[in-house]
Amino acid sequence: MSSSEPPVPSSNEPTGARPVLPSGIEAGLLGGAAVAGIFLARDLLAGVPMQTPSVLGTLMLQGPEAARTVTSAPGAAIAYNAVHFAVWVLAGTYGILLMRQVEASASNWYRPWVAACLLTVGCVLASARASAAGLPQMHLWLGTLVGVAVMGWFLGWRHPRAMRRIRQMGGE
Repeated sequence: MSSSEPPVPSSNEPTGARPVLPSGIEAGLLGGAAVAGIFLARDLLAGVPMQTPSVLGTLMLQGPEAARTVTSAPGAAIAYNAVHFAVWVLAGTYGILLMRQVEASASNWYRPWVAACLLTVGCVLASARASAAGLPQMHLWLGTLVGVAVMGWFLGWRHPRAMRRIRQMGGE
């Protein structure tokens, strides 16, 4: 870093012991909420509120045959959202751990990128299963990309030193 560059804080996390779980919960809830927002917008525009989580919940609980005929299933939607947000919170917690590894050692710069790619691929593969239930995939893919981007932004904001290392090591 040259003397003309302002110092970059190592972290925007709350001071103190810096527990992983609260930051991971924040990151995951932001990513999950972004996905849920895309789903809700699509469903409202299509005139079938909560169709996406209802179909995905029915698919998760009863399989593709049952999911093909569902338009609204509150219980299935609640079950889906519980799993959805739990997975995003786990991903956010793992993301926080990865960013801390980058802060500890620049040689770990690639790990958050690999994790983001794996999360995206996993969501896209899961959306292929949803297509078996007749649910259009475009908003599922868009929701995934927006969720990963929002969570990535939050992780980068919380860990500016790690982001600087990622940019430097990534060839930017």
